[in-house]
Amino acid sequence: MKIYSSQTYISLLFIALMASCGESVQDKARIRPVKFESVTMTGGIQKRTFTGTSQSGSETNLSFRLNGLITMLDADIGDRVRKGKLLGTLDMKDIQLTYQKAKANVQSSEITMQNARSDLERTKRLYQSESASLDDYEDAKTTFANAQSSYETATRELGLVESEFEYSRIKAPLSGVISDVRAEVNEFVQAGQSIIVMDAEDANIEVSVGIPENIISQISQGLKAEISISDAKITGTVTEVGYSSIGSGVYPVIIKLDDSNNDLRPGMPASATFTFGSVDTEPTLTIPVYAVGEDETGNYIILLEESEDSSVYIAKKVGVQVGELTNDGFKVISGVSEGQKIATGGLHILLDGQRVKLLNQQ
Repeated sequence: MKIYSSQTYISLLFIALMASCGESVQDKARIRPVKFESVTMTGGIQKRTFTGTSQSGSETNLSFRLNGLITMLDADIGDRVRKGKLLGTLDMKDIQLTYQKAKANVQSSEITMQNARSDLERTKRLYQSESASLDDYEDAKTTFANAQSSYETATRELGLVESEFEYSRIKAPLSGVISDVRAEVNEFVQAGQSIIVMDAEDANIEVSVGIPENIISQISQGLKAEISISDAKITGTVTEVGYSSIGSGVYPVIIKLDDSNNDLRPGMPASATFTFGSVDTEPTLTIPVYAVGEDETGNYIILLEESEDSSVYIAKKVGVQVGELTNDGFKVISGVSEGQKIATGGLHILLDGQRVKLLNQQ
């Protein structure tokens, strides 16, 4: 058995620690996220399919118009309710107390106004018979006007308090189905906070899909799509096209089904297939302008190849020969095939062989 000196032992320990630190740093090396697109054919007749989910075309969020403690909720997910049904109430003790005070104030101000009216009529007769002065008559008119104004103010305040009884209730504004309940009895809620979500009884189902930035310019309102949902094939019409991205270069698009049935529900997975192009043009393989770089050897792209880890890709610099520039990008002569993934940003900082992660897989 070898016996090491203390100096040798410390040296070996230091080398081992340095090696383990190196491995740790290497293991934790940051994998760069990259924007990417798949190489596609353009021109001719092209079909592209995008996934999404179904949603209600007439979802309604119900809330109280006052802050307060919930004392009753008569709503469960899936319940079918009729228009006008009482679905929830707040604790109304404070409102009832305020109402009683407001009601008493109206009664008191009404009595005061009636007395002031009687006094005005009496003073008027005395003035006409020259038994009262003009100042007495003017004072009586002013007193009556003030009493009348106080009565009208008290009446308006009572009306506002009465309306608070309605503000502390939730009633179904239409006949439909409860799709979500977001609060519970004895929970304190804020005015305007969504408590119950309803879908109209005869609501048309819509499908929401995400469209990548290189396709969104071809999507417009009125465009038809083939929808697959719950083993059903239904045509749909684009009704909304998102203006801002929802992340990773994807834009939301809403498609209203031309016909739906009772088997369809919000939240079901769905897919939408769009048909682009024209028979008058020849299908051509194209790549975006911003995916093509240039160096001393010519044009190149950064090809993204899968590694053993399905979430990690290897960046590979590949020469590419491109042809004329079209509205869809450069026509490809050689160097890349349909369906391959290529980087669409940061070409000058990506290294050949670098490990990367697709931006929408972060």
